[in-house]
Amino acid sequence: MIFDMVTVGMVMTNCYLIADEANNVGIVVDPGAEPDRIMEMVNKAGVKIKYIVLTHGHYDHCGAMEEIKKRTGCNTVIVHREDEAVLEDPESNSSPWIAGRRLSYKADKLVEDGDIIKVGDIDITVKHTPGHTVGGISLIFDNKCVCGDALFAGSVGRTDLKTGSMDDLHYSLDKVFKKLPDEMEVWPGHGPSSTIGREKKVNPYMK
Repeated sequence: MIFDMVTVGMVMTNCYLIADEANNVGIVVDPGAEPDRIMEMVNKAGVKIKYIVLTHGHYDHCGAMEEIKKRTGCNTVIVHREDEAVLEDPESNSSPWIAGRRLSYKADKLVEDGDIIKVGDIDITVKHTPGHTVGGISLIFDNKCVCGDALFAGSVGRTDLKTGSMDDLHYSLDKVFKKLPDEMEVWPGHGPSSTIGREKKVNPYMK
C-alpha cells in the first residue's frame, strides 16, 4: 500500500493519496489547492486515480478537485450524502471567504456510514463523523483514520460554520473516535498526525 500526503493551500490542508500499487490504482482525498503539487505526489506513485474522495464539502478540501479530475482522467468524486448540498452551496462550502468567489461543486457518487470504498485490494470503511459539517466522514483502513476536520491533534474542528454542530461533534467523538483502537493512527485535515491513544490522553475533547 502507498500512503502519502501533501499539505496545500493558504490554510494548509492535508491532501492524501491512498493506493494499491499491486493493482495500480489509488484515490486522492481532499484535493484542496495546488494541483501541481498534488499531481507530483500522484505521478511519483505511478497509479491510476479511481476516485477523488472528500471528507467534507468545504472549499479548502475541494478547491483543486476539477483540475485533478481533468489531469488524472478520474470521473468520480465521492462525498457523504448529507454533504452534497454543502459542496454545491457557496454559503456552505465557504468559497466566498476562502477563494473570494462564489463557487459550486458537484459530487458524482454519494456514500453513507458503513459503506466500503474499494481501492484495489484495500477496503476503506466510511464512518459518518458529523460536527464540522453535517456530512463529514472519516476513512478507516490499515490501522489509519483519515478524519478530515472532525478530529485534530490536540483539538477538534470548528463547529460555528454553516451546518456545523457541537452536539453532532460530541456524538462523533463518543460514538466513533473514542471506540477506535488506541494504536490507530489519526491523519487529520490540517496539522500533524497523532494516534487515538494519544488523543484520549491529551485532547480535552476526548476526555
